[in-house]
Amino acid sequence: MRATTQTLKTPALEWVDGHILGNGDVGAVVWGTADSLCIGLNKHDVWDLAHPLPHGNRWSTPYPELVRRVLAGEREILAMNRTPRYADATQCYQLSCGTLQLELLRGQPVKAFEQTLDLALAEVRVVATPTRSGFMWGVDYQPITVTVRVDALTNVVVARLASDRAQRVAWCLRQPLPLVRVDGGDAREGVLAFGGELGPVEITVQVGAVAGAAADVKAHRAWWRSFWSRSSVELDDGELEWLWRFGLYALACSTRPHTSPPHLQGIWNHYAPGIWHTDFHLNLNLQMCHWAACTSNHAELQSALIRCLTRDWREGFRLLAREEFGAPGVAVPLCIDLKGRSLGGWLFDVELCMTAWLAQHVNWHWQHTGEMTEEMFSFLRECGEFYASILVRDARGQFNIELSHAPEQNLGGRFVCGRNPAVDVALIRELYLNFAEACRQRRVADPFAGIAQHLPPLPVEAGTLIDHEVNYLPEGDAPGRFPYSHRTPARLVPVWPCEEIGLHRDLALGRRSFEEFRSYGDADFSGWSYTFQACIAARLGLAAEARGALQELIEHFTYAGGLTSHNRMDSEFGPVFQIEALMAAPAAVNEMLLQSVGGVLRLFPALPRGQGASFTDLHAPGGFLVSAEYDGRRVVRATVRSERGGTVRLLWNNEIVEWDGGVERERVFDLGEE
Repeated sequence: MRATTQTLKTPALEWVDGHILGNGDVGAVVWGTADSLCIGLNKHDVWDLAHPLPHGNRWSTPYPELVRRVLAGEREILAMNRTPRYADATQCYQLSCGTLQLELLRGQPVKAFEQTLDLALAEVRVVATPTRSGFMWGVDYQPITVTVRVDALTNVVVARLASDRAQRVAWCLRQPLPLVRVDGGDAREGVLAFGGELGPVEITVQVGAVAGAAADVKAHRAWWRSFWSRSSVELDDGELEWLWRFGLYALACSTRPHTSPPHLQGIWNHYAPGIWHTDFHLNLNLQMCHWAACTSNHAELQSALIRCLTRDWREGFRLLAREEFGAPGVAVPLCIDLKGRSLGGWLFDVELCMTAWLAQHVNWHWQHTGEMTEEMFSFLRECGEFYASILVRDARGQFNIELSHAPEQNLGGRFVCGRNPAVDVALIRELYLNFAEACRQRRVADPFAGIAQHLPPLPVEAGTLIDHEVNYLPEGDAPGRFPYSHRTPARLVPVWPCEEIGLHRDLALGRRSFEEFRSYGDADFSGWSYTFQACIAARLGLAAEARGALQELIEHFTYAGGLTSHNRMDSEFGPVFQIEALMAAPAAVNEMLLQSVGGVLRLFPALPRGQGASFTDLHAPGGFLVSAEYDGRRVVRATVRSERGGTVRLLWNNEIVEWDGGVERERVFDLGEE
């Protein structure tokens, strides 16, 4: 495996510039200097959850009344139902568990300080080197090496200190929570003696209860070795290869099937309060964190999300559907805390795409793993029940979304609601089509038969997609176009992550719409917007645009240690740490290398010409593992393996080849043999 290490060019003076570690339950960030090396500690379920309302924020007017009054022409009602400013909302956020501080060369002259993250080992190595002037003090100063890991199998953070000469290093645990223990005791500071004949020493920090055996570096490394063996990419483009690997690493550090999905900052927060409540944003951010899981052959990395949706947060979603929408089933709000309580409210909770968008991940999990539990199936049914209740059928038999809001769209600072948003139409249609297929496979009747076929067409004006079919404005209704630079490409969701538009269908419409979205400049583009755009461009076969969007992310939205920012690093507001841009980057790379759209596998559909690449065991829906090699001009070799049978159609050498994976479990395509 190549491109596995990153060394900081200068010491990280802030935690957001440091290197991340984690096992899905416990997270750590390593930053600092030779005087003060810091290891910040987090645990996924340690939150301040104080909230005055037992079930979270609620609206002042329920949805059915809003729809009735809007359809009657009352536009002022939309302005009356405002949510308080985010800064005034109740803060529920993840807490830091404290910081372990090591004074490596305190008071000594420092010659060099080097910090390196090794993704293959999931370890950070720090080497602090003093100058040779120690003899003037009568001391033989020698380099100190610190190796830090969050153990893959236990809730323990380990810092191993070593040196060729005997050393003494002071340490302390700053602002620890009661659940943090050092070396099994209650000490909060001390002095470590190690090096030379004393040998190395390990300081272990227990965060919460330890599950299983004691921390073992061999078992830790074996876990990560197994993780990386599941899939790989090798690219002539080293920056892109690193981005793929680091994004996947960050996701693996953030979640495990038994913990929780990553919030806006993954699993790491050392601010109080946390940015945007360190909450779970459900109108695209949480989804972006998981975009790469299945296609990278790591469906287990969205298992926590599937469990939370179908079990842990489900009753809260049912309450929201009943109380705010007067509807059966489940309704997903804009943002929630660890308990699944709404932190949003009007008007953001009326972004009706969110329920279907989260259902998409349940369907992806099923399509890639073949697993559709009763819990998953009933969740999808409840999503369908919710929409079936609130859709309004007109005289033509068309089911309309009469009142919704495409994420974050506004005019002149006014957030605008509208009719039949493109994002809603595409995702709801996909929900019903997938549920119909699940019913067919289970041999049960589809209670929503016909709805998908009678949803509105995607809203289009002047040959490009627009956000709403109609904008509801105080001065009168208007076509739902928002002609300004904005970070959320919601109207392009039919391209990605849906597959209504792409290389297989309506390509010209998709490319015109993407060009129009970018035509207003990039003034308000965020880090995650560029990753989103890279996925869209790749789906449209626009290799240069996909690569260019990721380059913008790398150059202008990335902290020293690789974490990503919402704002540009040189923004007047300053950088703001959010993780989804990083975690979604592997999805964009995967789409550049392999697409499964319209029932056809396409190899290297959006890789810049002249750039060689190969990948091993990327995953396609239906249970197909695909490996391929591209020499910069053409695909020279590909292997498709079937995990559970089924038929695959592969675009190979400009022809579609159909192959039955139930008969022949592996098929090799090689131009050299033709």
